[in-house]
Amino acid sequence: MARITEQTIEQIRSIADIQDVIGRYVQLKKRGKNWFAPCPFHNEKTGSFSVSPERQMYKCFGCGVGGSVINFIQKIENLEFVDSLKFLAEMYNIKIQWDGNPNLNQNLTQQLYEIHDIAWDFYRESLKKSKKNQQYLLNDRKLSIDTIRTFQLGVSPNNWQGLLDILKDKKFSSDAIKESGLIISGEKGYFDRFRNRIMFSLANEMSKIIGFAGRSLDPNDNAKYMNSPESPIYHKSNFLYGLNKSKNYIPKKDQALVVEGYLDYLQLYQHGFNNGVAVSGTAFTQQHARKLKRYTENIVLVFDGDSAGIKAAIRSGYVLALEGVSPKIIEMPEGLDPDDMMVKGMQKDFENLLQNARPLIEFHFTHFEGGTGSTQQLNAFARESILEISRVNDPIFRELLIRELADVSKFREENLYEKLSLLTKRNQNRLAKIPIKKTETIVKIDKSRRDKIEEEITQLCFVEDAEIRTLLYDNIQSDWFKNTHTKHIFDNVFIHLHGEITPDANVVMDGLNEIDRNKLSELIFELDEKKPTLKLAKDCITVFETLDLKSKLNMKREELNNQPSSSNVIKILKQISEIQSQIKEIKTKYN
Repeated sequence: MARITEQTIEQIRSIADIQDVIGRYVQLKKRGKNWFAPCPFHNEKTGSFSVSPERQMYKCFGCGVGGSVINFIQKIENLEFVDSLKFLAEMYNIKIQWDGNPNLNQNLTQQLYEIHDIAWDFYRESLKKSKKNQQYLLNDRKLSIDTIRTFQLGVSPNNWQGLLDILKDKKFSSDAIKESGLIISGEKGYFDRFRNRIMFSLANEMSKIIGFAGRSLDPNDNAKYMNSPESPIYHKSNFLYGLNKSKNYIPKKDQALVVEGYLDYLQLYQHGFNNGVAVSGTAFTQQHARKLKRYTENIVLVFDGDSAGIKAAIRSGYVLALEGVSPKIIEMPEGLDPDDMMVKGMQKDFENLLQNARPLIEFHFTHFEGGTGSTQQLNAFARESILEISRVNDPIFRELLIRELADVSKFREENLYEKLSLLTKRNQNRLAKIPIKKTETIVKIDKSRRDKIEEEITQLCFVEDAEIRTLLYDNIQSDWFKNTHTKHIFDNVFIHLHGEITPDANVVMDGLNEIDRNKLSELIFELDEKKPTLKLAKDCITVFETLDLKSKLNMKREELNNQPSSSNVIKILKQISEIQSQIKEIKTKYN
């Protein structure tokens, strides 16, 4: 099986600077010798996510995640190890070298990317051949040639097997073709999913095509829009259309516009509003919110002005609130969407709407479905708003939302807080009755003496002093470890101890699972605050071996209590005596 060479992996590690890579996802601020930011993997305001340029590692002291730059890309982009290497290689223009022929065993992900590139070529060429569809985009939809090219638009011909025939010739695996979602099966066999549609290429943040959306060219087609299904490379709940193009403009303008449709996005971009994104075949999710928050916290929802659009805007606004973002919502004219306004030459009107976008609570108050004219209606609005606010974890942000609610509803803050407190307690009581499932999440508990010494020994494996590492190599035994995680780490670093070069924690992490990586990153960050000495190492080994011998002693004593045979008793007593002698001698063993 083809593998990426160790030389290439090492090249990626040395070139893909962790501060640079993570800085593309979150805004880092320097504090001491490390950089900090709110964690991109869980909701927080405290900035407990730390990046060490010196160690080329990251660690969140809130949720516990940690690792190398490769592990970060694995987690944030939901990629396997090899795909994260490819991702970084592409980011830094590094040519990947393979052991063996990579074409013999292409993995599924790589095949999916290639299938989507071939499909894009097919749809693009089909558009070039169709003057009618070109005129439709240029004249009816008012899209420029530059927009069509920049966003890789195409057309799927009214043909049942056009793409299928091409993919068959390319010898892709049946699994890859099936997983792509571009080919589906029916009573008459396999055929193309997209037919007679304008095709929008769905490109990820690295501009790799991962899916498609098709807008019907037949006015009688009940399915106006059709999207690629979920696949190993396309996740609707985490994908934002246009982000690959807009991600450079959003931070510059410190604002992101969220629209509902592909054409809404394209028209805005074409008319200079190039800091937008569109959701793709799903409602706005917390993952979308988390992704956008990496670029800016000033997010404006630009949804249709009809009833469905208003409901979606309010719902999306509260999703953003869960991430500590206070969004604004544009008051779109009824019956119009951003696409309509751009086509009708209403750019200045849109700019005015944008400048007068309203805060979430105020917009919700104005458009509350039941109205707010009567006491009962006002109470219903407050109850619904408080229910949404109660789901926000950040207490300070909750307080700000309650203040906004008090301003628009004219209820006293104390009464709203009382209602919020009752609701929160009710939710906590309900959750308390739900049995908690066991997970692999690291829970902070009081560590035993053995846990602490095992961690200390593990940390010493990564010190620069070769004499300390040699001491560990010659004297520490793997079976002394009782904690599974520290044992896994030690077993992976052990081979590196007997050498002049300090073990690279990032290399060791390649052989660990996520929990053990998180643990190692925690230990390495703690190590930076210590000054290990040879005396400390000797003391740790002394304690560690003593703990192991005492554990064996207790086992022998228990064995003694359960032995009916006198001959065995004598044997066990002798063993107990030997262990006791070893415990006495150990005090001077390492001096």
